[in-house]
Amino acid sequence: MIYFDNAATTFPKPEQVYKTLDECARGYAVNVGRGQYELSDTATIIVEKTREKLLKYFVASSAKVVFTPSATIALNQVLRGLNFTKIKNVYISPFEHNAVYRTLNYLKKENNFNIHILNVKRKPFMFDLEEIEQQFKDKAPDLIVISHASNVCGAVAPVEPIFKLGKLYGAITVLDTAQTAGIIDVYYDKWTIDYLIFAGHKGLLSSFGVAGFILKDTDCSLYPLLSGGTGYDSINPFMPSESPSKYEAGSLNINAISSLNASLDFLMQEDYWKYKKKELQVMEAFEKIVMDFDEIEVYGNDFVGERVPVISINHEDYSPDEFGIILNKQNIAVRTGMHCSPLAHKFFGTSPAGTVRFSFGIFNYIDELKSFEQILEEL
Repeated sequence: MIYFDNAATTFPKPEQVYKTLDECARGYAVNVGRGQYELSDTATIIVEKTREKLLKYFVASSAKVVFTPSATIALNQVLRGLNFTKIKNVYISPFEHNAVYRTLNYLKKENNFNIHILNVKRKPFMFDLEEIEQQFKDKAPDLIVISHASNVCGAVAPVEPIFKLGKLYGAITVLDTAQTAGIIDVYYDKWTIDYLIFAGHKGLLSSFGVAGFILKDTDCSLYPLLSGGTGYDSINPFMPSESPSKYEAGSLNINAISSLNASLDFLMQEDYWKYKKKELQVMEAFEKIVMDFDEIEVYGNDFVGERVPVISINHEDYSPDEFGIILNKQNIAVRTGMHCSPLAHKFFGTSPAGTVRFSFGIFNYIDELKSFEQILEEL
């Protein structure tokens, strides 16, 4: 199989991730912070080391890491935990995942606020910072939520200037790095981020079951999404008041966290740049192929700015699902449809059928594109 669906989850993982998962399952897969014995201490140390590595990786000082089972749950915890009595204007990009868009729409039914779309031009394809500045002047932002990169076309949002503009109005800033963490650099402190969401199983190269968010060290203002056991202060009828315990009810997934601990070591090795460079080389080679076929329409490759290795196409003679079936018969794995991003498809005019999405990872090679090119020639 040729796997081009890394934006959904990276596959395969680095060998040391598999090795660590096995070692954890056999050696110390016990409850974290729930026992006065050596194995529990070992698990706890792994969790705390992983938190430290994440803070270093995202350049976050005076901050804390909260673990959740998925980025969707992390986004729900942050957004549902905010006090919406003080929030009137919410700004999002045209490329938000349903984890943001649906959550905000549910919250809007319960609270009185407006959802605004940040101004992004189609021709030329770019975030219009001057228009965004004017949007903020007209209706001051209270909350800005941005998917760092589109999971449809790979366009990377210029987060730093947008958030700094928002901070002039005291806006809360939330960055969803599900499509960028592990692929491009992210700077929590420098970009004035209040809440940074991450997903372990994508660019961070770990297993399913670990994600979370980073928040400021002194921030305990979010209302907890879940309540339950934390392993200490059990006599308290409410969740502990400090983070991360306030937001980590139940048993942490030590298996998944240990895999993230291992994958972070892989990501932070000195020569990792060569892997990231290869991802972009594969995408560039792919773009050269599809641009030679008049039947293929490409979406978003004209973006003015940085991109991650995600690209969507359509074939004029086949629906996205039909084209995906053709590729699957030749053992090429892609994703078809809406990719849980309805706003992006509205932006590109590809709703409701969606697109055929190719997303490349560090274990893809340019030679793998030969099979795809042959299919196009045969069609």
